[in-house]
Amino acid sequence: MKRPLQVLIGSGLGLLCLLLSVLLLGFVAGASHLPFYTSELFVFLPFVVALGFAFRKLFTHLPVLYAFLSMLIALVVSFGGAWTSPGEVLGALGATPHFWISFVFGVPACVYLLGLVRSNQRLERP
Repeated sequence: MKRPLQVLIGSGLGLLCLLLSVLLLGFVAGASHLPFYTSELFVFLPFVVALGFAFRKLFTHLPVLYAFLSMLIALVVSFGGAWTSPGEVLGALGATPHFWISFVFGVPACVYLLGLVRSNQRLERP
């Protein structure tokens, strides 16, 4: 029962970061004179890295898989209003690929890279 609870906690944390990043993106994109994709980079990247660090600590066994599952659950919940028909689902996902790709694939990639850095640090110690 420990793993499903960790995945649910991770998906709740992921959902919170998804919602905060969307709110912050609205403020940053409206207030700055930067292009929209640059604003997305400045907003999404800190949240992705922070989730990577949190998931690396939360999941000790198969962290990349559980980070992917957590973010997938968070994505399903965040797009919950669009799940009424298949056309709306594809339309919602097609309209925001930069959003869901950066979180669903970016967070597990960050967890993987943090695992590589950690394993390399262990090799360098005497």
